[in-house]
Amino acid sequence: MEWYADGQKLVKQNNHVDWSTTIYKINGGEYATKSVLTITNSVVDDTGLYQCFAYNEHETAMASGSVFISSVLVFEEAHFISDNFMYVVDGQVGTVECGAQGAPMPSVTWVNIPASYTGDMTTEEGTNGQSSTLISRFPIGPLYLNESREHVFTCLTSNSYAGKEYSKAQDVTVVVGYPVEWRNGTWPVVETKEKESAVLMCEFSGTPTPAVTWKRNGVSLPIVKADGTFNHVVQSDDALLISPVETGDDTMFTCTGTNGFNSVSMEIQVLVAGAVVDAVLYSTLSIGLIFLLCLIILIMIILYRRSKRRKKVDIAVSVNGTDPVYANEKALEKLKKEEEERKRAAEKAARLAREKEERERAEKELQEKLEEQRRKEEEILKQEEEARRILEEERLKKEAAEIARLEEEERLRKEAEEKERLEKELAERLRLEAEEKARLEEEERMRKEAEEKARLEEEERLRLEAEEKARLEEEERLRLEAEEKARLEEEERLRLEAEEKAKLEEEERLRKEAEEKARLEEEERLRLEAEEKARLEEEKRLRKEAEEKARLEEEERLRLEAEERARLEEEERLKKEAEEKARLEEERLRVEAERARLDEEERLRLEAEEKARLEEEERLRKEAEEKARLEEEERLRLEAEEKARLEEEERLRLEAEEKARLEEEERLRLEAEEK
Repeated sequence: MEWYADGQKLVKQNNHVDWSTTIYKINGGEYATKSVLTITNSVVDDTGLYQCFAYNEHETAMASGSVFISSVLVFEEAHFISDNFMYVVDGQVGTVECGAQGAPMPSVTWVNIPASYTGDMTTEEGTNGQSSTLISRFPIGPLYLNESREHVFTCLTSNSYAGKEYSKAQDVTVVVGYPVEWRNGTWPVVETKEKESAVLMCEFSGTPTPAVTWKRNGVSLPIVKADGTFNHVVQSDDALLISPVETGDDTMFTCTGTNGFNSVSMEIQVLVAGAVVDAVLYSTLSIGLIFLLCLIILIMIILYRRSKRRKKVDIAVSVNGTDPVYANEKALEKLKKEEEERKRAAEKAARLAREKEERERAEKELQEKLEEQRRKEEEILKQEEEARRILEEERLKKEAAEIARLEEEERLRKEAEEKERLEKELAERLRLEAEEKARLEEEERMRKEAEEKARLEEEERLRLEAEEKARLEEEERLRLEAEEKARLEEEERLRLEAEEKAKLEEEERLRKEAEEKARLEEEERLRLEAEEKARLEEEKRLRKEAEEKARLEEEERLRLEAEERARLEEEERLKKEAEEKARLEEERLRVEAERARLDEEERLRLEAEEKARLEEEERLRKEAEEKARLEEEERLRLEAEEKARLEEEERLRLEAEEKARLEEEERLRLEAEEK
C-alpha cells in the first residue's frame, strides 16, 4: 500500500502525516489489506487530491478522494450550478448533466432514470474557492423529435452540517429539436423613402421556435423618443415595421434569432432614398441659382463699364478737340478689351456650364448604377426565391411521400391487428359455442337420467322431488334474477365506460388538433396502444368470466349430483319402510293407491312444467345468442364508424395541410412579387 498527495508520494512525518496498514483473512484463503491515513495538526497546505495504491504481483488498484482544509470553518448549503434545460439535435446523442456546489462537498443523485443509463454515468469533482463541486453526467439517445419533444429527469443534491441535512431537487429537461437557421437567404439592402412605411422581414427556422430581437446600430428596438412615441414596431410574425421612415433610419439594422441551441444574426442595410434625392436636388438648384446670379451681375458690370467708357470718350473729343481718328483708335482698343473680357466671361460661363453638365452626367451615371444594382438585386432575389420555392416543393413532395408511406404502414399494421383480433374472437366464439354445446348435452343427459329415475321412484319420492324441485326452481329463479341484475349492472358500467371513453377520446381529439404533427402521431400511437391494452384487458376479463361461469356450472352440477345421490339413498330407505308398512296396513295401501293416482297427475303436471321450463330456457338461450349477435354487429358497426371517422379526420387534416401549404406558397409568391 502506498499513499500519494497531488501526484507526489507521501513520506511519513512524525506528528503530522502517518498511516497504518492492517492485513486480515477473509473467505477461504483470501486476504484483505486496510490502510488508514492520518493527518495530525492539519494546515491549509494539506488541501489536495489524495490517492491510495494497492498492488501485488498480479495487478494494481487505486482509490482517490479530495481533502479541503480551510483556515476557518466554512459551510455552504448545496445548490445547483448547472442549467435545467439541455438541448439535443433530432436524431443525435446528447448528455444529461447535473452539477452542484457546496461545502462540504454535496452528493448528486438521479431520480426516475432508466437503469440502462446508470451504467454509463460519470462524475467529475472540483473546487471553487472554499467550496467543492460535483458534476454527474450520463449519455442519452439518439433522441427523435417525432417520439417526444421533451425528456424530464430529476436531480437531487444534499450535504450536511452540524447534524442537519440540506437537500434540493431540480428537474433537468432535455429538449429535442433543431438549431436556428436563416430562411431568407441573403437580403443585405432594403430601399425605401422618407416619411413612408417599410417592413423588414427576418425569418428563422428551428425547434423550439426561435425568439427574434431587433437592433439599430447595436441599440435594441423599439427606441422611445422624447415625446414618448416610437416608429419601430415588432409585429407578430417577427417582422420590423418602420412607420414613418426617418433620415436616422438610413443605417444598419440587425435581427437575431435565438433558441436553446444557438443564436443567428443577420444585418440588413436600409437606404432612405428621399433624403439623398432631396439633398442632391437642393444642392443642384442652389448651384444653378448662384451661377445665374453671378452671370447677371457680370453682364450688368460689363454694360455699366461700357456705357461709362463711351461717355468719357465723347467728353474728351468735345472738350479737348482730339483727333477723331485717334479717338476712334482708342475706342477700338477699348472695344477689343471689352470683347476680350466678354470672351473670358463667356468662357467662364461655358466652363461653369460644362462643370454643371459633368455633375449632371455624374449624377445620372450614379442613378443608373443604383438602378442597375437594384435590378441585379431584384434578379438575385427572384433567383433565390425560385430556388427556395423549388426546394420547398421538393421538401413538400418528400414529406407527402413519407406521410403516404407511414399511412400505408399504419394501414397494414391496423389490418394485421384487426385480422389477429378477428381470429382471436372467432376462436373465443368457437370455444364458447363448444362449451355451450357441452353444457346443453350435459343438461340433456341429466334430464334423461332424472326421467329414468322418476319412473322408478315411488309416491313419497315424487312428493319430495316436487318439493325439492320447487325449492331448486326458487333458488334458480333467484340466481337468474341475481345474474340478470349483475348483467344489467355490468352492461350499464360498460355503457358508462364507453361514454366516458368516447368523451375522453373527443377531448383527446380536440387537444391533438391544436398540437403539431409529431405530437399528433405520438398521441395517436399511445392512444392505439391504450385501446389495444383495454381491448386485451376486456378480452381477458371476458375469458375469466367465462371460465368462472364454467367453474360455477361445474360446481353446481357436482352439487346437484351429490344431492341427487343423497336423495336416491333417502328414497330407497323410505321405499323399504313403505313396503314394510304396506304389508302391515292394507288400508294405507288403498289410500296410497289413491295418492299414487294423484301423484301421477302431479308428476304429469310437473313434467309439463319441466318441458315448459326447458322450452323457456331454449328461448332465453336463443334470445341471448341473438342479443350477442346484435351486440357483435353493433360493435362492428361502431368500429366501422370509428374507422370512417378517423379516415375523415385524416382526410380533413391532409386537406388542411394542403390548404396551409398552398396559402404558404401564395404568401411566399406575393412576398416575392412585393419584393
